[in-house]
Amino acid sequence: MAYSQPPSYIPDEPDHAARPYDAPEPAHPQLPQPSTYRRARPRRSILDELLPIPRHDAGRPGTSVDALARATRRSAALGVVLVFLAAVVFLAATQRTHAHGSTGLSGIWTGHAEVMDVGGPSSPDGTQAESESLASEEAGEGIAAQDFDKYKYLHVVGASHTDIETEGKRVILIGDVHGSYQPLLRLMDAVRYDATNDTLIHVGDLVAKGDMTPQVLAYMREGNVLGVRGNHDQPVVQWRSWMEWGGGADWRDWVDGLPRDETAARSVLKKQGKLYPQKWKWQGEHWKIARNLLDGDYDYLVGLPLTLHLPSLHSIVVHAGLLPFDPSAPPSDARQPLVVASEQAAGKAPSGRTGEELSILAIPPNRDAWNLVNMRGLYEAGRHKGEVTKAGSKGTPWSNVWNREMMRCAGDGSWWADGMGELGTEKEDHEDAAIEGEEDAEVDETRSGKDHDLQCSPVTVIYGHAAGRGLDIKQFSKGIDTGCVYGRQLTALVLGDTTGLAGEPVRVDAHEGMLVSVECTKGGG
Repeated sequence: MAYSQPPSYIPDEPDHAARPYDAPEPAHPQLPQPSTYRRARPRRSILDELLPIPRHDAGRPGTSVDALARATRRSAALGVVLVFLAAVVFLAATQRTHAHGSTGLSGIWTGHAEVMDVGGPSSPDGTQAESESLASEEAGEGIAAQDFDKYKYLHVVGASHTDIETEGKRVILIGDVHGSYQPLLRLMDAVRYDATNDTLIHVGDLVAKGDMTPQVLAYMREGNVLGVRGNHDQPVVQWRSWMEWGGGADWRDWVDGLPRDETAARSVLKKQGKLYPQKWKWQGEHWKIARNLLDGDYDYLVGLPLTLHLPSLHSIVVHAGLLPFDPSAPPSDARQPLVVASEQAAGKAPSGRTGEELSILAIPPNRDAWNLVNMRGLYEAGRHKGEVTKAGSKGTPWSNVWNREMMRCAGDGSWWADGMGELGTEKEDHEDAAIEGEEDAEVDETRSGKDHDLQCSPVTVIYGHAAGRGLDIKQFSKGIDTGCVYGRQLTALVLGDTTGLAGEPVRVDAHEGMLVSVECTKGGG
């Protein structure tokens, strides 16, 4: 089973070869039949009632009909049981685990309808996660099973919105804003943003840390700006969803009437059956943003997907990161998406670059919402091998893994960075430890294969989330979170006409662009 264009994940059929009720019937002992007593009828079990064993009493009138009826009843009941068991197996096989890893190569997509929330700029989709992700926990004592996450996994952006060939048309992607409204305005001036001709896309984390979250959200909502949800946006969505669920139409009065002390609040909420998950921070920054969020801004955040696919640019936008293969199997396994794409390119029902890109999004680790908004690295060895981590100091940076694998692709879009001014940006200073932990100075450079040994086509990922690494620009990954809220910079990646702009050259697939940054003060000023 290979990862190809969705829906390529077909669940393994449950094995019904060994049926529990197919054992031969036991021989019936010959019982004495004296005429002076009535033989006691053996007590029948529930199993006998549901699946009666046909008796073959040859020679008695009507017994052939009776046996046929019993056999039919038994077969029908067995069929019902097997259908039920098959449904259980199917659901178990397709259940997505949340162990911050993958479900293995048996994981599947559940189809186009769930994943492909296709729409134009008027219905922006995007999702991102924060370093202290508050994913809704399973229902426990006093906690109802509700969907507070409101995830949308994928939004496909049409070619008309990513047109950079027509004169005057551009695509502008901006890094983590974090409530830094004034730097956002300065950056838009620096890139000469034209809302009529430019498509603006953010990589998530619009909210928190900075002082002007409401203004940033209003700017994005009123401009129908595309983007993805970040790990700081996510807990705001969760808290607001919980508030509206708990309090109904008058949720603000209900929330304001709860005790400020968390212990007292949880006691009250438990009696009401409205407890929130234990790991959520009561009256914290995300709680306060959620409480004061305008309805339209909440709707905007809910509408953001976890990933944006830009087919015409052969790129994917995500807040934290993606993996190029399922780590539950070797990168060169025949079922991995790049290997499948290579075989297809050789003439076996080619799906094209778009099909390859979607198949990468379909692998289990890239369908785990926690990964998409939190991941910074992948363990490639040791007891945690194959697991992702949000710690910048652990494992191999996922962008290194991504570029290493994409370098294997010799198909359309393969290229080298020579002369393009690509930035080697594993720059660190002592302030990084306070942001996301000290980064590893060395990474595992073990390659899974030789450069250009596959006929696949490389895919570019544009992301944020890694302020500690600063500009992290590699051939097939562009990290543009430059830590504005920490007093560093806010950065935009501009594709299309860059005439008159000042910045560093960059390349996305076959398209040249420019990285433009503005200075920030701590707190996002």
